[in-house]
Amino acid sequence: MQSIDLLSSKDIIKTVSQIDDLQNIWEQRNDKLPFYTLGAASYLDSSKSYNKRYYKKADRLNPILANQFSWLYEKVLSALTEATGLTCQLAEHQALPGFHIFLAHKKFLSPVASRHVDRQHIKLNWTNNEQVDLEKNTLSFTLPLELPSCGSGLNTWPESYDDLMKKPLWYSSFGFTNVNSQCEYIDYHVGKMIIHSGQLLHQIAPLKKYHPEDRRITLQGHAILSNNGTYLLYW
Repeated sequence: MQSIDLLSSKDIIKTVSQIDDLQNIWEQRNDKLPFYTLGAASYLDSSKSYNKRYYKKADRLNPILANQFSWLYEKVLSALTEATGLTCQLAEHQALPGFHIFLAHKKFLSPVASRHVDRQHIKLNWTNNEQVDLEKNTLSFTLPLELPSCGSGLNTWPESYDDLMKKPLWYSSFGFTNVNSQCEYIDYHVGKMIIHSGQLLHQIAPLKKYHPEDRRITLQGHAILSNNGTYLLYW
């Protein structure tokens, strides 16, 4: 787990303002909860058997995101290149990194987010120009842009996907459930990007306190290493 101080206060204000300007294309992802995304998200919009929705949505939203946030993507790419020592670029044929937007709701005081490992890259169509090893060298990153007044963060556990697959009755609608290891909490800070492999169990941490005006807005993305040694970023 690595933290990179990425955005200035001015950058943060600019980004949040641009996100708010695009509120008409936020997509609510739960009928009962104010959870939205801005951008196509592979973990929500694709499956092993069907990902046409993901690519159709990416075709529609990528130009908008690229137009508004190209400067932000450049900062992310530069930071990831420095952190990894390898070239990083946006994947040409996948959805661009996008945004999670959580508005205040008392239900978020409970752990409503699933405990999961990031393996959505195996669902996607990687072209001949994007030859990748699906089992190795992945990254996930979160860049907090606005956080609840009580703070926010990530719950993590030491189990890998292989560890979890050895456990009986390991999965439900809430993700991996029969994990008895100690949880570690990673505190988020606005403007500081968190990078990890995505291959250890993790979860969006529940809200600590409810304040009706709070929001939780983050840039979300993943990367996978291509056979030519370049990290390809997508969501």
